[in-house]
Amino acid sequence: MTDSREQFNQQFQEYLRILYEGKWWIIVIFIVVVASTWIYTLQQDDIYSSRTTIRLKRSLDILNSPSTTFGSEGLGWGAERILNNEIRIIKSRTIADKVAEKLLERLPAERTKQDTLPILKARSRPSTLRKIARSLGLEPYGIQLGVMQLDTSTAVASKEKIIGRIKAQMNAKPVEGLDFIAISAESTSPGEAALIANLTAEAYQEWNLESSKRAVKTARDYLEEQLTLKRDSLREAEQELTRFQQTAGIVSLDAESQQLVSQLSGFEAQRDQKAIELTAERNTLNELRRQLAAIEPTLPQSMTQTSDPILLNLQTEKAQMEQKITAAEIARKNSRGNDELEAYYQRLVETTKAKIRDIDSKIKERTSKMIKEGGIRQTSIAGARELYQKIIEKEIEIQGLQVTLDELNKTVQEYSKKFEKIPQQSIRLARLERVRQGYSKLFELLNDKYQETLINEQTTVGNVEIIDEASVPGSPVRPNRPMNMLIGVIIGLGLGIAVAVGLNYLDNTIRTPEDVEKHGCTVLTFIPPIGSNGRLKRPESLVTVVSAQSPATEAYRTLRTSIENLLNLEDECAVVLVSSPAPKEGKSTIVANVAVSSAQAGRKVLLIDADMRRPVQHSIFEAEREPGLSECLVGGVKVNNCIRKTTIPGLHVMPSGSIPSHPAELLGSVRMKKLLEVLKGYYDFILLDAPPVIAMADTLIISRYTHGVVLVVSADITKYLGLDKARELLLQNEVKLLGVVVNRFNANKMYYSYYRYYYQNYYYYSENGSKRKRKRREKIETGSESKGGTA
Repeated sequence: MTDSREQFNQQFQEYLRILYEGKWWIIVIFIVVVASTWIYTLQQDDIYSSRTTIRLKRSLDILNSPSTTFGSEGLGWGAERILNNEIRIIKSRTIADKVAEKLLERLPAERTKQDTLPILKARSRPSTLRKIARSLGLEPYGIQLGVMQLDTSTAVASKEKIIGRIKAQMNAKPVEGLDFIAISAESTSPGEAALIANLTAEAYQEWNLESSKRAVKTARDYLEEQLTLKRDSLREAEQELTRFQQTAGIVSLDAESQQLVSQLSGFEAQRDQKAIELTAERNTLNELRRQLAAIEPTLPQSMTQTSDPILLNLQTEKAQMEQKITAAEIARKNSRGNDELEAYYQRLVETTKAKIRDIDSKIKERTSKMIKEGGIRQTSIAGARELYQKIIEKEIEIQGLQVTLDELNKTVQEYSKKFEKIPQQSIRLARLERVRQGYSKLFELLNDKYQETLINEQTTVGNVEIIDEASVPGSPVRPNRPMNMLIGVIIGLGLGIAVAVGLNYLDNTIRTPEDVEKHGCTVLTFIPPIGSNGRLKRPESLVTVVSAQSPATEAYRTLRTSIENLLNLEDECAVVLVSSPAPKEGKSTIVANVAVSSAQAGRKVLLIDADMRRPVQHSIFEAEREPGLSECLVGGVKVNNCIRKTTIPGLHVMPSGSIPSHPAELLGSVRMKKLLEVLKGYYDFILLDAPPVIAMADTLIISRYTHGVVLVVSADITKYLGLDKARELLLQNEVKLLGVVVNRFNANKMYYSYYRYYYQNYYYYSENGSKRKRKRREKIETGSESKGGTA
């Protein structure tokens, strides 16, 4: 439990450190994202939304009672698919075109109101700058200054463009659990939003009504065409009869011939009427099949045939009864004056009609049974089931008309044979009278049927009912500016943190002492940054001299102690080499301050500048570079002449001397080994400032004559690869790596709050390096003196 808690604390502190180091990335990204969100939100137009609700129900014919097959006015099974089909129609170009026409019709009244119908304007959207100025209330000033121009355009957009805008601004969706559809419209103008929603509902309602009337209209159009033709035919027949009577001098037929002509023309008129009705009903059937195919493409092909022997016999019997009624009616009219005969035919008509009603009941019962047993259960879509039912009923009706037509043809043939037996002198007149009466009766029958169809068309209602009309909204639905800004703040903060964390994980530089430990190296200590950007001029880099009680000086003391404890050589002189993986990591400054710290501890210390490529120790201690190590190794100069005394008691420095052409050969020579053996007898501690490990072979050569090597890495500069490579080279050459010093590491980082507390709150130092008392202790002592003085 403790280990997991410590691990959590370490991870948490690591993340805090990452956030602290990447704070500028977080701040910059946060400001950019929030500012962009603010600008984007300001330039957005206020969008208003308005909604109207419509209800879908089954169509009802006012003249005919609703079918009881389904038992309710609801859409029934498959309502979801019906609603989706209707929604697709509402969103179609057809409805959008109707709405566009309605909007354009209103244009003259709206032309004076420039902002009432933005959807009709051909103008482009205002610029982002203008939108921002408008949001801030600065648009009038921009117009006055001439930066922005007042939009006075009255040009109207093309119809195609208006249709596209309508489709983009309008939407429809079902109301869950109900047979309702909500039609909504959005616009920058609240009045326009309500207008588009209402016009869309009206256009859809009109389209639905037209669709419902389409089947009836097909029959009406055909009957109207036939009625016109028969009117013309009747007029010609009457004119032809008149001309014959005037020419032949024959005015009328005898009673028997007149009765025969009347009966024959009556049956012929009925036959022609049934033929016309049959064609009209077939056109209606085709329209119903087309509508059914639009909903269920495969259903019309899978429908069962309506041929049924029982139903066919009933229809044949009904046709014969109807002809019997027709013959009785004609006979009754011809027997006027004979009460007994007229009463007989009247009773015959009434009895036959009763039988027809009984047959109609049986036909209706048989039809319902066929519908229930037929293919109507093949689909669960209520709209398709209703159309299927209508198609079955229409097919049965057509079958009945065909049977009646066949029976009438037989009857007409029988009466035609009788007609041919009329005396020769009357045959021409009889024929003309037959034609005239036939057209007259047919015209009357067609006119009655046409009027009936016309009434059916006018009384047919659609299945769309507008429940709630759209009202003008009082407030916009978007943009939600507070929410946008909140989202911008969250995204900006999250993106900034993500970038900071990502850059940290992509960064392959050593940043903390823990990073060094993760690569298998021991951390001896870390050195805080000194001066501007962690760098000082050479003479000022001896912080152990300039500020004896500073945190950096304490760190050098810690480093000196760690080295002594690791070597534990007691009275033997310790020889330690200090190097780094790469140049400019501060090794020379560190080795110089360690030498000063050791001398201050009472030891005799010699600092040898073995970096013969870029020597700096002579600059740090302000000494002459020549003669130095190179002159001593080449020969001709005594060792004592190559060593310089410093202002620090017990510390001597041997500069590098002149830079040789082959430093590695000099440092690896026997003279170098003998020189160190001689110097061990005079000093307690010898420190060598060597070149970088990776760049030069000098360090690996000298390290054979030392007790160990200290590597210096610089925080935020040294790469992982450099540390790993330097460690690998040292291990391959069997050199003892004492540890690693992390230079220029900021102890004030949040992860190292303990050290910050220690250095900033526990000790206070003056400019000359003398330690002050703790602030808290000063307050206590001051308070005590005040109390004492008072006493």
